[in-house]
Amino acid sequence: MPPECASTVELPGGTGFRPPGVGILSVGCLSQTCLAGIATGDRAWWQTRILTCAHGQTRMGITMTRENEGILESGEATYREAREETISRGPSPETEMKLRRSLAVLRSAMDHLEDTPLFEEAHRVLDEAGELARTAYPDGCHLEYRDNGYFHGCPVALAHSRVALSPELLVREAECSVCHGDPRTCDHIPGEIYNGQVCHRRITRVDILDIMLVGRPATPDARIQEISIPTPEIARSIGEKFKPGIPVLCDRCLKPCSGVARNFED
Repeated sequence: MPPECASTVELPGGTGFRPPGVGILSVGCLSQTCLAGIATGDRAWWQTRILTCAHGQTRMGITMTRENEGILESGEATYREAREETISRGPSPETEMKLRRSLAVLRSAMDHLEDTPLFEEAHRVLDEAGELARTAYPDGCHLEYRDNGYFHGCPVALAHSRVALSPELLVREAECSVCHGDPRTCDHIPGEIYNGQVCHRRITRVDILDIMLVGRPATPDARIQEISIPTPEIARSIGEKFKPGIPVLCDRCLKPCSGVARNFED
């Protein structure tokens, strides 16, 4: 096992996110289905069409639920495989890559399974995988130091702060993916299959008016991908040994999980 880093730090509040420490906000996905904040005269039309599809096409909801369960199954299978390889063969770079891929997939599973019974299962498996990553592959758990600051992009830490991004969009132009015509006048319905092609409403020109922090986004993967950790907090945690730029190892996954933080929900 690689030697332990001399400098360790626990993320603030165990959540991996604090508003004063926000660094980079990376939009995981801006989809045409994230239309709750559209500022356009066509808002009612868009909402009517989307709601019609969501309620009128029951099979779409069933398929979507099964796909979300599949994300959990994929992440858990990859984690179990990496765990068995680590136990039987010892840590290796290839197995670490597999394990860290599972962390990202399991975080996505939590995002897609919010408000379902499987959310806590995804949460539990992600915590297990994070503990294995920290104990067997600690070199991959360092905070990144750049631009005179420390940054953290660990899927485990980020998943425990239930915060996401909600863009307010002004749709300028859109087209039907089947006929490339005006979606307000064509007869094609999103989600339906026409000549083997799934219909989508494709936004071709859009203005981003605002991006808000919310608890439950319309697009599950529209999440913060990286946060900055205030250097003074790291210095207080480490003490006299601290100097800006020294390697700092996150110990979050070595401690019992205190649950998820929902600071951005009503």
